[in-house]
Amino acid sequence: MKSLQSFFSKNRELSIDSTDDNTQSTVDDKTVFYVFSRIISEEYGRKGEKAIIPSFYRNRIIFVRFSESLWAQEVWTNRQYLIRRLNERVGQKVVVNIKPH
Repeated sequence: MKSLQSFFSKNRELSIDSTDDNTQSTVDDKTVFYVFSRIISEEYGRKGEKAIIPSFYRNRIIFVRFSESLWAQEVWTNRQYLIRRLNERVGQKVVVNIKPH
């Protein structure tokens, strides 16, 4: 089974300019949502996956809905860790922030 990183590495030279921090990516919002949901599931289990729902992705920011404020606080506290894991999993810097929606 191929990793997401190997899939994107083929198109990396064409879609990303490494000198510019505001790069454009070939990754769509569905891919970002899928990887984000997998990471949430790994970290917080099924309850977390049901309670933390990505709603949209724009300008490298994931906007997320929460079933309870407790989950919002948990994600806010660990957002840098979650962002780092998501970017590592995809293989490029696709997310810079997570915000509540």
